[in-house]
Amino acid sequence: MANDFNLSISMNKALLPFLIIFVTAINCHAAGPKSLGDLNKIGVAQSSLISVQSGTKTFFSRKTPELGSELWVTDGTEAGTVLVKDINPGAAGSEPLGFTPVQLSGQPGIYFTATTPATGAELWVSDGTALGTSMVKDINPGSASGITYSFLPKQFYLIPSSTTILFAADDGVNGRELWYSDGSAAGTISFGDINPGAASSDPDGFYQVGGYYFFTATKADSGREPWFTLGGPPSILSDINPGTGSSNPNGYTYNSAIGKVVFAADDSIHGSELWQFDGFVTSFVKDIHAGSVSSYAANFSDITSSVLFSTIDAAGPNITGKLQTTNGTFAGTNSFKDLDCIPGGLYSLYFNTAGITYNGFRPINGKNVFLCDNLTLGESEPWVTDGTDGGTQILKDIFPGEGASGIYSIYRGNSTLVMPANDSIHGTELWLTDGTPSGTNLFQDLNPGEPSAFNGEAIFYLGLITQTATSTNILLPATIGRKRQAYFTDGTLANSRVLFDDSLPNQNSSSNPYGFQSIGEQVLFTAEGPKGEELYLTNGTRAGTKMLKNINKSGESEPEQFIRLGLTNQAIFIARDKAHGTELWVSDGTKIGTKLLKDINPGFSGSNITLSRAHIGKKYFFTANDSTDNTELWVTNGTSSGTKLVKDIDPTGSSLGSGTIVNLGHKILFAAHDVDHGEELWVSNGTTTGTNLLLDIRAGVNGSSPEEFVVVGDRVFFVASESAHGNELWVSDGTSVGTTIVRDITVGTGSSYPRALVSSGGTFFFLADDGVHGEELWTSDGTEAGTVLVNDINAGALGSSINQLVAISNQQVIFHADNGINGSEPWTAGSGVGSGTMLKDINPGAGNSYASDFYKVPGKKSIFFQADDAVNGVELWKTNGTAEKTVLVADILPGTDGSYPEGFYHNNQKLFFSAYTQSKGQEPYVLELQ
Repeated sequence: MANDFNLSISMNKALLPFLIIFVTAINCHAAGPKSLGDLNKIGVAQSSLISVQSGTKTFFSRKTPELGSELWVTDGTEAGTVLVKDINPGAAGSEPLGFTPVQLSGQPGIYFTATTPATGAELWVSDGTALGTSMVKDINPGSASGITYSFLPKQFYLIPSSTTILFAADDGVNGRELWYSDGSAAGTISFGDINPGAASSDPDGFYQVGGYYFFTATKADSGREPWFTLGGPPSILSDINPGTGSSNPNGYTYNSAIGKVVFAADDSIHGSELWQFDGFVTSFVKDIHAGSVSSYAANFSDITSSVLFSTIDAAGPNITGKLQTTNGTFAGTNSFKDLDCIPGGLYSLYFNTAGITYNGFRPINGKNVFLCDNLTLGESEPWVTDGTDGGTQILKDIFPGEGASGIYSIYRGNSTLVMPANDSIHGTELWLTDGTPSGTNLFQDLNPGEPSAFNGEAIFYLGLITQTATSTNILLPATIGRKRQAYFTDGTLANSRVLFDDSLPNQNSSSNPYGFQSIGEQVLFTAEGPKGEELYLTNGTRAGTKMLKNINKSGESEPEQFIRLGLTNQAIFIARDKAHGTELWVSDGTKIGTKLLKDINPGFSGSNITLSRAHIGKKYFFTANDSTDNTELWVTNGTSSGTKLVKDIDPTGSSLGSGTIVNLGHKILFAAHDVDHGEELWVSNGTTTGTNLLLDIRAGVNGSSPEEFVVVGDRVFFVASESAHGNELWVSDGTSVGTTIVRDITVGTGSSYPRALVSSGGTFFFLADDGVHGEELWTSDGTEAGTVLVNDINAGALGSSINQLVAISNQQVIFHADNGINGSEPWTAGSGVGSGTMLKDINPGAGNSYASDFYKVPGKKSIFFQADDAVNGVELWKTNGTAEKTVLVADILPGTDGSYPEGFYHNNQKLFFSAYTQSKGQEPYVLELQ
């Protein structure tokens, strides 16, 4: 449903990359919709370019329109970059994943998974040639998949100095259990059904020491615990959390000097702490964070005579970290460095605590390089340690001051480590480090200037999948100019180059515009361009559509929640920059007049603002967190001095979340929480003394959680919950006496869960479920007798699947509903009982048109929306509320694939919205209205 900030963004984009280009118009207007420009002309990448090095070969997954995603190999040259095999012939592709390097008869190769319709996802092996690429075994016979989690890091564990792997697979009978393979069908067998029957033990975290093979697995009677095998049937190492509870062990690491395997596990008494196995006994080592709170031991790495690892303290106001070493004894486990950040990085910590081994330390020249994320300052920078306090330091503050360099992963280069990082000048580019501050430098500015060559999300994804101890060659997706390129490097300029253009032909990335808001004759909005998601401005012409200001030069500002201040040419909004985090901004439509309004929570953290359109005169209300008073009620008049806290309603914590604030005359109503009453109904005139609890609807500390406030005349309808009546409809005139339940629609303690409240010409509509008719359309005049079911559109208890209610003229609403015969189609209804008519069966018969995003043009009869007639796809439609005037406006993307128009907004006889075409992506459009 479109909200107050016009942020209606369609989620149905899974098929968008396959759409076909063309733009045309139907003769509903003198001229059809016009594009306001291709704001993000960067090409769409075809491949994820997941890669791994094996010997002199680098294997990777590449997607092409003709072959889909298949296995390729490169020697680092354009001529030596070739398809290995079209495993699944045609355009569907075999989606190869889980690459694990192996030497096959002295030749570099890989284990991996590939998918075909006949076999599902199964284990494959390749030496880089078509003849040497074959399925090892159809573990789950037929089209079902035997390998179901091939996206996880270290899916296949290669036993050192062998061609044998340990892995998890599902044979369709015993669930996902422990298997091993030597690369032959006969040598691919199950190690046993750990969790008997069809239930899975989900083994992972594999690690080998001598003849022991450690891993983590789940059994119904013991939970998730450490297990081992000596090459035969597996056994539990220890039931650390006795009974059915799970200790969730992770991070198995062996040090030959101490002769022990150390790992983290939770015994339910000490939290997740340090444990060891010495070949005979599994025992608790140390409760690093005393009590039941975990130390989150993670990022285990073998160093000279001990094991290096990290811990964090999440109990304080700021998450802090420590570096530790252990020899597997209490006395030999000690902290050597305190850090005001998370060692290994936030993502490394997450995957370790999730039970997936992921080493956050990268060895180089006798040292370990790691990321450290400071969540308060927003810093993510590279550090180095040699296992001592004096030898632990930041390598370089790549992004100077407060702000993050955006490093997600560190790769092993030929003689250096490679890091995609942002220095606030060059965007995210490749940096190299040899483990010293002087040896940590920008490698190449591939996409010159501020634009980034490397997308953080892609780098993070690749880092999870491709990082191996032996990799020195890497293949990354890079943005260079307007192209998506496949970039190969070993960390040296001599062996770094673009191998091929990976852009989809004639396709550009989307700018995804949203949040249209007028300021005078112009309209502000947010869009993604070459400099990230930033603030744009349009006057309704292509030439007059441009980025207004690059607010966050170190990343993207993600401006949103635009609110125009009365009839002025100013709008407030929230945006993020390097120095302040997400804070309150103001714009008059000029670059110089677009500036920070107030840094409510000084520093990088931001103030968690939610704006509202509620105002008393020139004072606009919103919620914000200044870190002193938590999230409370604030007010602004568009100036810094006029932006201030109204009242600290709950001194013990946050009193307001992101709920609605509405005007009622010279007062506002909203929901707020305090210690004595819970979340209840409050009223304010904009002053501290005039901000008070209006009514304790649900007596006591639990609160009635009022929500969905809608003003109808001089009253406010809302939804609240209390023990006698459940979640029902309430009304208030702004006084405690005039605040009452309207009707107990579902009689007794049950709830009708009213929602989608809307006022249309002074008539109030909403959706509710009375337990008899399902969720249907209701109306109310504020009295019990006048609160009635409008129409049981889908007769019976199923409801008619109504979603969005939009007010139109003549005290009516428009919405989509399913009557059980015609599918989901547009309907209109008035306040009379029995009112309700299907406007048009756009997708004839039982098919669904899914008409949605209804937008009533102010002062006109026109209502625009998107719908699918099964001929043109989801396209732009309009109606005046009659069947004959419900017509397709334009088939922006001809054919059955639609353009998904959305985010409608009207200003100066122009309708603004976004729509998709293959050549441009999701971009802004304008329609001149007659």
